[in-house]
Amino acid sequence: MTRVLAIDLGNTTTKAALWDGDLWNVPPLATFRFPSVDEGHPAIVDDVARHSFDEVKIASVRDPALQALLRAWPAASPAPVILSHDSFALDLDVELPERVGVDRLAAAAAAVRSPLVPSIAGSIAVVDVGTAITIDRVDRGRNSRPVFRGGYILPGPQTSLNGLRAATHALPALNFAPTSASLRPGRSTVEAMQNGVAALLKAALTDLAEAVIEDADTGRVVAAVAAEAFPWLDARSSLVFDPALVLRGIAAAEAKAS
Repeated sequence: MTRVLAIDLGNTTTKAALWDGDLWNVPPLATFRFPSVDEGHPAIVDDVARHSFDEVKIASVRDPALQALLRAWPAASPAPVILSHDSFALDLDVELPERVGVDRLAAAAAAVRSPLVPSIAGSIAVVDVGTAITIDRVDRGRNSRPVFRGGYILPGPQTSLNGLRAATHALPALNFAPTSASLRPGRSTVEAMQNGVAALLKAALTDLAEAVIEDADTGRVVAAVAAEAFPWLDARSSLVFDPALVLRGIAAAEAKAS
């Protein structure tokens, strides 16, 4: 079996996972998470170098960090394949397809193939929460290639907190960590900020995912798939969760090194 290392190089965080064969029904053999860096020696290189793999595929939305990673890549390891918008088994029904983030396309391609999603035709809402929140629609036909239809991009929770701090004089700098699963009104400034941002995220994950589906031609909701679970999403949420969603899509991409 082929061992594949998938790397998701984001604006603030670099994530990676290693699979041995089955990408869809088993967890990865190993996972990695480090800050994305534009200069110097990325810490992730030392960790992945301790493992053996046959292929490595990278999806990047931050070119300076990608160049830093490539400069530090071990010569003894397989040469990385850099994925682009045409690396996935998707038709792109959007303006400027080459400008769509490869992480969004990886998540959409993985959602189409995920065993968590019923194998019927219809529309899937695909959610990823990071520096930005993306909520996208992909349509799956019975005998045709899936079609990526675009979606929404809005600030992620940490980005929202950073914006509040930057735009005000008195609000503190915080790391996103809601203080209550109930998202009750905050009785302190910190709690008000944390739960306020979490409430906005909850609304985005529910209302905008529904809006994506309401726009669907088929009118059929197959599933809404998110790459992260949050304790304050109530049982009425239709989201299913796969924390390795984006990395599965990267690992499954059929791309060849140039």
